[in-house]
Amino acid sequence: MELDELEKIWKQPGHHSLLQPDIEQALRHRARNEVSRMRGNLLSELWVALVSVVLVSVFYFTVLNGRLWEIGWIYILLLLVFLVYYFAKSRLLKGMLSSTGSVRQHLETQLKKLDTYTRWYMLTGTLLVPLLMTCFYFLLQYKNIPLQLQGVSVGSDSFAALYFACTAVLSAGSYFFNKWNVDVRYGKYIKRLKLLLAELDEP
Repeated sequence: MELDELEKIWKQPGHHSLLQPDIEQALRHRARNEVSRMRGNLLSELWVALVSVVLVSVFYFTVLNGRLWEIGWIYILLLLVFLVYYFAKSRLLKGMLSSTGSVRQHLETQLKKLDTYTRWYMLTGTLLVPLLMTCFYFLLQYKNIPLQLQGVSVGSDSFAALYFACTAVLSAGSYFFNKWNVDVRYGKYIKRLKLLLAELDEP
């Protein structure tokens, strides 16, 4: 039986205790579908991060005879931080698949944790571009690396103004992309699970 049908019967007088196990089973089944999709998205995100960081790091280790090697190591450090996040989130999602006791209570608790993970992920993803661009700017200054933007060179006020204007545009674009990405990979599934729990509270 589908969860909607069980809900209708469950809310009728005399059926509450009889169909509670069926409601729990249907809820578990629907929740597992949503969580499994999020786990698949998390795994694909890990592969994208691994490939991207390797390529970007190799580029910075070799460009300009390796004069920007620090940027390569910054990306590797970020990958290590992402790996910690990945394993923590993966364990959380795995825990959502294997529950004992009340499925509903378990889901409510785990969804709060998942919401926290997602908010932090969104925040760090938004701050990443301006932080990296700022590090890159100061490295260019410190190492006197020749670079021009629209005809103005590193070290001038015009370059700094243009550079940070570009940084602001990239940061804004990164925010909207990150927001869309988080919603596609996790947000919509979290909303479905919350909606599923809310439906059971309806009289």
